[in-house]
Amino acid sequence: MSTMLSWKFRTCLLAMSLFGAFGTSQLPVVYGASSPGSSVRDEVKATAGSEVTLACVVNQNKCGEFHSIKWYKENRRVFVYSPVADFAKAEGELTDRAELLVDEAGEEAKLRLNSIKTSDEGEYKCEITFLDVTKNCPVVQLVKLTTLAEPKYLNISMPETGDIVSSTSLGPFNEGEELRLLCESGGGKPIPKVTWYNGTEIMSGKASSFESPDGTGTGRNEIRVVLERGDLGSRFTCQSENEAIVNAPLQTSVQLDVNLRPESTSIIGANDPVQDGSVVTLMCRAQGARPAALITWYNGTVPLAEAPTEDVALQKPPVEVTVKQDDETYETQSRISFVASRFENGELITCEANNPVLEDNQEQPQRSSITLQILYAPFVEISPTNITVYESDEVTISCLVEANPPELKSVRWYQDGQLLSVNNQTKYEGGTSKEPSLTIKSVEKEDIGVYSCVVENEVGVGESDNISTVDVFYKPKVLLRMDPPSPVSETDRRNVTLFCDIEDGNPSELTSVRWYMNGELLQQLPICEDELNDENDLCGIDPSKLLLEHVTVKFHGNFSCEGANEAGWSDASPEEELEILYPPGEAFIRKDLEEVIKGDAITLTCEVSDLGRPESDEFIWKRGGHVVTHVTSFNWTIEPVTLETEANISCVAVNEVGEGEPDFIGIEVFAPPTFIERLPPYTGAMAESDNFSVECQVECSPLCDIFWLKDGIPIGEDDERFSINTTLVEADLAKNDFESVRSTLIWNIENWPGAKLDRVIDNANYTCQSTGNLVGNEGVISTTYFRVEYPPENIEISDAIIRLEEGSSREKVLCTAEAYPEANYIWKFNNENVAADNLLFFDGGISKDQAGIYTCVAQNKHGAAEIGTEIDVLYKPECQIEQNEDDGYIVLTCEALANPEEVTFGWHRVNATVLDEDVTSNGLISQVRLDPSPDNFGTYYCYVNNSIGAGQPCEIDVQGMGLIRMGNANLILIVAVVAALIVAVLIIIVCIILICRKKKKSPDEKYINQRDLEERENTYHRFVVNLYGTSSNPDLHHETRTEVIRPGRGPIFLGDHNFYLKPKVPIAMNLMEDESGSHFSLADDVD
Repeated sequence: MSTMLSWKFRTCLLAMSLFGAFGTSQLPVVYGASSPGSSVRDEVKATAGSEVTLACVVNQNKCGEFHSIKWYKENRRVFVYSPVADFAKAEGELTDRAELLVDEAGEEAKLRLNSIKTSDEGEYKCEITFLDVTKNCPVVQLVKLTTLAEPKYLNISMPETGDIVSSTSLGPFNEGEELRLLCESGGGKPIPKVTWYNGTEIMSGKASSFESPDGTGTGRNEIRVVLERGDLGSRFTCQSENEAIVNAPLQTSVQLDVNLRPESTSIIGANDPVQDGSVVTLMCRAQGARPAALITWYNGTVPLAEAPTEDVALQKPPVEVTVKQDDETYETQSRISFVASRFENGELITCEANNPVLEDNQEQPQRSSITLQILYAPFVEISPTNITVYESDEVTISCLVEANPPELKSVRWYQDGQLLSVNNQTKYEGGTSKEPSLTIKSVEKEDIGVYSCVVENEVGVGESDNISTVDVFYKPKVLLRMDPPSPVSETDRRNVTLFCDIEDGNPSELTSVRWYMNGELLQQLPICEDELNDENDLCGIDPSKLLLEHVTVKFHGNFSCEGANEAGWSDASPEEELEILYPPGEAFIRKDLEEVIKGDAITLTCEVSDLGRPESDEFIWKRGGHVVTHVTSFNWTIEPVTLETEANISCVAVNEVGEGEPDFIGIEVFAPPTFIERLPPYTGAMAESDNFSVECQVECSPLCDIFWLKDGIPIGEDDERFSINTTLVEADLAKNDFESVRSTLIWNIENWPGAKLDRVIDNANYTCQSTGNLVGNEGVISTTYFRVEYPPENIEISDAIIRLEEGSSREKVLCTAEAYPEANYIWKFNNENVAADNLLFFDGGISKDQAGIYTCVAQNKHGAAEIGTEIDVLYKPECQIEQNEDDGYIVLTCEALANPEEVTFGWHRVNATVLDEDVTSNGLISQVRLDPSPDNFGTYYCYVNNSIGAGQPCEIDVQGMGLIRMGNANLILIVAVVAALIVAVLIIIVCIILICRKKKKSPDEKYINQRDLEERENTYHRFVVNLYGTSSNPDLHHETRTEVIRPGRGPIFLGDHNFYLKPKVPIAMNLMEDESGSHFSLADDVD
C-alpha cells in the first residue's frame, strides 16, 4: 500500500512539475550554470529561406537521463521538450518552424529551424535539466546563429529623376555632358557591396548604405562621368555581392549612346585660280558626328541661299550625302557648283557643320573656309564725275581699275573724245599702267571738258562707263555785322546774330562761311557730312548767318568771317568787338595729398583764376551733391579721413551776377590691407567629415588678392583637395569698412586619399595671406592650426583584475585612451558614476559591497569608448546557524559567506564537546547531527576560517525539536503515513482553489495591480529546496527551512518541509498569494 501511495504521490508531483515547466516562456533560473565547465558555445550561419540545425550535446552515457530540454533565443523561450511528459512544443517566433531531433544514443539533441528569416539571428541557449545534478555536466550550451540573405534586387536609376533604367541601352547623351547613375541593391544581409565597372575596369563612385529593421540592408553606389567620344557604345556594369551569394554576383548593365560633335570639317576644290566664266565645284566634308551634321554654305557671312544673285549664282541647290561609319558616327558630304565671275574673286566661301550636340552646348558650329581666285578683264570707273576748281589749282581725275591679274599692259586718257597726250610732265602726272589716275598740275580754262580712260590686261580691255566734267570758278569778298550791337549782359541771356555779307564772287552765293572769334575758328557753316544728327541738321541753312544763343562770357571778343563759294574761300572780314558781362570763372580744386589714406587728414583748396565782374569772395562746397554748410572759404580741411570722405566733391565761386563754373574732384580713399575677420587659432574636423571650410576677410582699397598656404606652401588652383571661393564685399558706410575681399578655403574630402583625412600627415598650419596694395606694400597674414579629430580609441587600463582585502586600499587604477580633442573620463559602478577622472582609487579602504566590475568611459565630442576592470574583495567569513529536523534528529546547519570560499569549520558547545563523527562539512556549509535528548540541549557555536582570517562565531540555542521521537518503529511509520495523508489533502485543496480562482477571474482581472503581478512572478522562485545539501551522503534527507520575502513586509517562515519525487531529487514548495489567501504548489525543478 505504501508503494502504491508513493507512485500516486510522484505522479501528482510530476503533473505539477510539467505545469511549472511548460506553463510559461520566461527565462528560468538555472542552477549549476555558473559552475566551471557548465556552458558550451558554438557559432552557426544560415541563409534566409533555408533550414539550419543547432546542436546541443546531451551525453546521456555520462550525465544520465534528463527531465527536459529548453531552447531560448536571447531571453525568450522558443522550444521546450520533456521525455518524461512526452511533451514537445515550439513557441513564440519559432511556432510551426522548429522541431527537436534527439538521436537514439541520447548523445545530441538538435533544434532544426525551417524557413529561416533574417530576424532569426541571435544567441540561442540550450538548457538541459538533468535528473542527477551531481555529475557537473554542462547544463547550458550557447549557439550564436548568424543569418544571411542574398540581395533581392539590383537596379540602376537616374538620381536626378529617380527613374529606374529598364532598358539595356541608355541615352542618347551629349558629349561633354555629366552622366549620373545610381546602382542600388537591397534586401541582402550582410549589406551588399555595390561596384561599378566600365568593361573590366572598376569605376570610382560614391558608395553608401543603410540597414532595415529586419537586419537586411541596401547598398548604393553613384557614379558621375563626363562623357567623351570614347564612351560611345561603352557598357557600364553594376555588380552586387555579399557573403550570402554562393555563385556569381548579381549584375546588370547599360550600354551608352553618346551624341558627338563633328570631329573635323574641311573644303575640297578650287585650290587654283580659275578664269571668269568657268564652272567651280566645291565639296564640304564633316566627319565623326553623331547624329549626322547639317552643312550650310556661306558667302562671307551670308548663307548662299540668301546671298544676292550678283555674288554667287548656284547652278542647283547643294547636294548632300550622309554615310554611317564603322564607329557608329556619320560623315556628311555637301557639293555646290557655280559659274565663276569677277564678283566671286576674293570671296570667302565657308562651309559650316552643325548638329544637336553643338547646339545644346551653345557652341559655335565648326567652319572651314576657302578664298576664291577669279581671273577677269579690267573693270574701269572714273572719279569724280564733276570737278570744280580754282584757276591754277591742281586737280586729279582718278581712274579706278578692278582687274585680276592686277598688272596692266596699257592705259589711255581721252578729253572730249580725243586721245590725250600725257607725256608732258610739266602739265600732267600719271596716266600710265603703273599709275592710271591723271593729275593736271595747273588748271587753265583750256582744261575744261569731259574726260574718260581705257585700260588693258592680259585677259582683255576695259573702258570706263562714266566720265568726269571739269569747271573753274573764283573766290568771293565779304564783310561782318551784328544785331543787336555790343555790349550785352550775360545774365540777360540774349541772342546775338552775326551776318557775313558778300561783296563780290562767282558764283554770287556763299556755300560756306567760317566764323572767327579773336582770330580763332569758332564754327564753319553749313555743317554737313553727318556731323550732326537729323534733329539739328545745319546742312541746309544759310551759312551767312550765325546765331549766338544766350550769350555768355565765352562770346566776349572780336568776331570776323570768311566766305566761300564753289570757287573757294575769301579773305577774312574786318573784326567787330562783342563785349559780355559775366559771373566768376571756372573753379579748380587742389588737394595737398596725392594718396588719401583712411585715418589721415586732407586739405582741399578751391582756386579760381577769373573771379568775374565783380570779383567773387564766397565759395560753395558740396560733397556727394550735398552742400557743406560749415565751410564757405576757399579751403577745407577734412580730418580724419573716413569712408564718407570717398565721394565726389565740388566747389564754385559766387558773385552778384551769379555762380561760376564748379570744379569736381573724386576723392579716392585708400586703405592698407587689414583683417576684418581673422582665422581662429585652432580648427579641427573628423577624418571622414563632409566638406568643411575656413574663412577670412581683408579690407583693402584698392583691392588686394588673398591666397592660402599650407605649412608655408601656397595651395595651387590645381590642387583638387581644396576649393577656394573668393567674394568681393561692398563697402559698409555704417561700419566705416572699405571694400574688402572674403576668401573661403574648402576641403574637398572626396578628393583626399581614401576620401578622408590622415590623423598624422594632414595636421597642418593653414595661412590666409593677402597681397599688398598701393598704400600697404606688405600684406597681412592670419594662421590657424588644423588638426584631424577622432573619437576615443585604443582604450587601455592598468589592471584588468584587482584583488584586495576588505578595508585595504591600493595604488590608483589608470585608464588611458587615444583621442582628439583629449578625452574626458568617468568611472561607473552598478550604472552609477563613482569618479570623474582617469584614476580610480579607494583612499578610505574598500568594502565587500564595492566588489564588482568598474567601467572606465573615455569620451569627447565625437564619441566614447569603455573598458572594465574587476575588483575582487577578499574578506573574512560570516556565518549563520539554522536548526532543522531530519528523521527524528536535530540538524544544525552553519552556512558561511566568505571570499575566498575555501573555509574550515569548527563547532563548540558550552560546557560540552561536539564529536567529529557528528559533523559533516561541504564547501560553505557544515552540519551537526544530534540525538534529540536533553543531554544535547544547550548553546552551540560555529567557527569559520579562511586564508584572510577567522570570522565572528555564530551561535544557536538548542532547546528541543518539533517532533517527539517515539520509542518504536511502528509509531514512526504511523506518524509518517499520517503526515503523507495530510500533505496529499493539502495538495488536493490547493488544486481545487486554483481551479476555482481560475474560473472566477477573467484574464484581465487576474492581477489587479502591479504589486500583485510582481508577487505572482516572484513567489514561483522563492521557496526552493537547497539543491546542493550534503551531496557526499546520498542517504541524507534534504531539509529546507523556507523563507518568503514579501515586498514592503517582513519574512514568513513556513517551517520545515521534507518531500521527494524520486530519490535524491529535491522538491520546491512555492507560496502563491492572492485575494483569497495563501496556497501552495509543488515542482521538482524550478525554471
